[in-house]
Amino acid sequence: MDVEKITFAFHEFVDVINQALNFRDPYTYSHSERVAAVAVMIAREMGFAPERLSLLHYASHLHDIGKIGVPDLVLNKPGRLDKREMNIIQTHSAIGHTILKQSEILSPFADFVLHHHERFDGKGYPSGIAGEDIPLESRIIAVADTFDALTSNRPYRKGFPFEFAIDEIRRSRSGQLCPVCVDHFLNIRDRIPAVLEETSRMLCEWKTNVDFLLEEQEHLMGRKAGTERSY
Repeated sequence: MDVEKITFAFHEFVDVINQALNFRDPYTYSHSERVAAVAVMIAREMGFAPERLSLLHYASHLHDIGKIGVPDLVLNKPGRLDKREMNIIQTHSAIGHTILKQSEILSPFADFVLHHHERFDGKGYPSGIAGEDIPLESRIIAVADTFDALTSNRPYRKGFPFEFAIDEIRRSRSGQLCPVCVDHFLNIRDRIPAVLEETSRMLCEWKTNVDFLLEEQEHLMGRKAGTERSY
């Protein structure tokens, strides 16, 4: 098998893992796809070599894989989380790290997942490290993750407008977010809408397939319930 086929197979493998989580939480799949798209744009702007870019891409897709270990009542809560629930959801980066470290082929980017919620000022989690002690890949994911969190609709609020999110990213420079990563993000801001539009088109196709499968599941469960009631 040549290098190109190995790379394609590995990307497929990562995508399968990601989709397994997202049958539990559809938001996470679309969120991860958008975060990966923006993170790769930032890294390309920064001049990442192809191999390093690929690792960042995989890490971006799987940055929330640890949410598979978060209880549904917390993960899918329709409102804001309280302090206890926030502490629970914050375990997802460490859980993701633990999962990825079990695999020889996934472990090279496990630390990027572990530290994607660290803050440049040292007030993040799980380790509270700061500045350049945070892996650069994690700092890039943090910018893309923050941008998507701002612009996405959530059960408790609507997504903020594009320009508002850009301003928030700028205001977070050197506090929450790495200033170098923010500067490169701002360099690509005019290209982001087109990339996200293409990502949205792909996600719509995926959602159609998932909705069909879930409808089939509900139909089968309803039929089974009806059969059980007839006895």
